[in-house]
Amino acid sequence: MLQNIVVSVFIHKVDGLSEDQRADALRDINFRVTEELSEAEIGIIPKIQLTSVYDYSIFEALSIVGQKLIPELLSTFEWLLNALKNPCGMDRVMLFDVATKCYIATDTETVPTNIYEMCCDMLDLVADVSNIYTNLRLSIIMIANHFHLFILIMERLF
Repeated sequence: MLQNIVVSVFIHKVDGLSEDQRADALRDINFRVTEELSEAEIGIIPKIQLTSVYDYSIFEALSIVGQKLIPELLSTFEWLLNALKNPCGMDRVMLFDVATKCYIATDTETVPTNIYEMCCDMLDLVADVSNIYTNLRLSIIMIANHFHLFILIMERLF
């Protein structure tokens, strides 16, 4: 029964730490938690992530948790995104929830933090600009290819 339990732990407010201190803290916390769980003979290995509200780490961590909640859909989304990516020659395709800046799915490539941050910044920019000119609910599709970023804004019909 415990094999089906997924535990995600967010260590928050790490923005005051240097990169070396973050790495040391994460390593130390992982070691201590793993040691305590194995001593208690609990077969759970938690996914521990360092987060902050001053960068996009909290959104990225929530994206990963959200993806674990939809494993059946995730593989379908990945397949569909790859089906879009490959014939169109795109480098990366991501499906976002615009309001939360969480990515629901990506193609099968891993998402570098800098790409994720760029996409979040673009979502903020497009949302801000669209609020100036319209009160419509918009769907935003961003396509990144090499050094180009294409943004398609569509009016929602529902």
